[in-house]
Amino acid sequence: MEGFGFKLNNFYTKMKPKKDLEAIHKHDLRDMLKNLSLLEDFDNQKIKCQFCNDIIQEGNFGAIYTQDKKIMFSCSKLECLNKLPKK
Repeated sequence: MEGFGFKLNNFYTKMKPKKDLEAIHKHDLRDMLKNLSLLEDFDNQKIKCQFCNDIIQEGNFGAIYTQDKKIMFSCSKLECLNKLPKK
């Protein structure tokens, strides 16, 4: 497979993941929020980024994580994602 001027297959075989990454597809975001009883807050724009205080919407959802048994959110700004707790 060619792309970006190098063979992707060779590139990926040399990379070693540092940790597992859990992800959710954007089409499943609403279902996840519903399961967490947060969909109404999401729809009413009550969920904010823990780091910059921006309102979390489908277009800027970056991450969800727990901290001190609380559900926290980050927007998709790189500077906010870089502040996520490391495990």
